Amino acid sequence: MDEAELSRAFPIGDGACLEAVIARYGQALLRYCHHILCDYHEAQDAVQDALLRAWSRRNRFRAGTNLEAWLYKLAYHACIDLLRQRRRQLFAPPPPSGHNPDYIGPELRAALSVLTPEERGLVFGRVMEGRSYEELS
Repeated sequence: MDEAELSRAFPIGDGACLEAVIARYGQALLRYCHHILCDYHEAQDAVQDALLRAWSRRNRFRAGTNLEAWLYKLAYHACIDLLRQRRRQLFAPPPPSGHNPDYIGPELRAALSVLTPEERGLVFGRVMEGRSYEELS
């Protein structure tokens, strides 16, 4: 199925149509999300979420418009949702009992809060995940 046929068939499609969308756009969406999130497993979650959103909202997709652009938009929003979730977890207060090695102290929290989400992603990719500068670029 070519791109134009897929765009026409997707709003009324069946499981085979979804499989065609995944086969055609899945890897590209995964690379896109991985570049945004800097985490392969979160990128997989974001792509899955984006494809589920696309499938559940397929009746809202207007036939003849660009399906690929719509999928990238959904993937972008899924990544932003994960980044927000990650930020909430990062800045959440520590649990009341015991020492939490993942707790971020007030000084570090203040320093990180002045960075953009993209800059924080780079810092965490380098410091906490040990990624090389080449991987981060």
